Amino acid sequence: MPKYGIYLKLLVILSLLLSNANAASRGYPDAPHLGYQSHYQAVWNLFDGQADEIRELKFSRETSAQHDAIFAVKYANQDWFVKTMLIHKNDPFPLHFEYEWELKEKLAGSNPLAEVNGEIAFADRAAFFTNKREQYYIASYPFLPGKTMHHYADQYNDTKSNEDFVTLKQAIYRYAQVSARLHFDPYDLPKENENLLNRPVQIYLEDRNSDNELYDRASDTVYLIDYPIDHDHYQANIIVKESLGDALTAALSNIEGIKEYVEDIKDFKDVQPFIYTFISGYIDALPQYDSAHLRTIVNDVLIDLLEETEEEEDEDEDEDEENTPS
Repeated sequence: MPKYGIYLKLLVILSLLLSNANAASRGYPDAPHLGYQSHYQAVWNLFDGQADEIRELKFSRETSAQHDAIFAVKYANQDWFVKTMLIHKNDPFPLHFEYEWELKEKLAGSNPLAEVNGEIAFADRAAFFTNKREQYYIASYPFLPGKTMHHYADQYNDTKSNEDFVTLKQAIYRYAQVSARLHFDPYDLPKENENLLNRPVQIYLEDRNSDNELYDRASDTVYLIDYPIDHDHYQANIIVKESLGDALTAALSNIEGIKEYVEDIKDFKDVQPFIYTFISGYIDALPQYDSAHLRTIVNDVLIDLLEETEEEEDEDEDEDEENTPS
């Protein structure tokens, strides 16, 4: 090989190593670089060239803007979900994908959500690859059963059937239990006069919404997916009030007519059944805690959310009136 060819090859290798180190230090885990690949080739090599089947999946970028491409893979008699993400090297505020690997190591050998039929979907393997001068991160996850909380809410909205009513209540109950265990250690009881809303959560998962919470009706299990940490929250203490607000929104916001039933949220005898289900699940997940205290904190956060929603709707109406030609 000509001398300049050797130098060029060395420069390419060096640039790949440097870009890999740059990615790993800016929100990504320490993972191997697969070199120049198509997306399909990267998936093939991620599984050491041993995948039995690889299928690219279609998806809506409105709900999955983070992904560049996604795949279904059969490997070692299991189904896997694989996503590729374009790395924005000049982004001063990257998402922190290394968080899921840190959390996986922290919780290795234990599942703090097991008692309430909850699981966090941890990545199985990851790498980097380069395509068309852009660098990508690729990671695989176990393919999970079940459907999103959003799906179950929409299904109930469409049918109003008793079966879909019961299924949605079951999903919300389990999700509320899982949320409670994310927030609190069941044996770290409150101190006297402690405001639980200000306690840092036990496990923080970013971006909780009804499209990344899966509920499997057959096993009565909730799976939590997609939780890279935003730069503002990475290694920060997130308090229960903030995380509980996200959980309530994820569980309830897609149910048609939810606000019509909460004109007087303090009257729990008349509260909308899905809200009551969330409160019951949250309390039942923490039997050592004072149930009245837990009921109060959920109630307080829910009232705040409803007031915020009403204020936003009023602002939207005011803007519409201002923009309406006279």
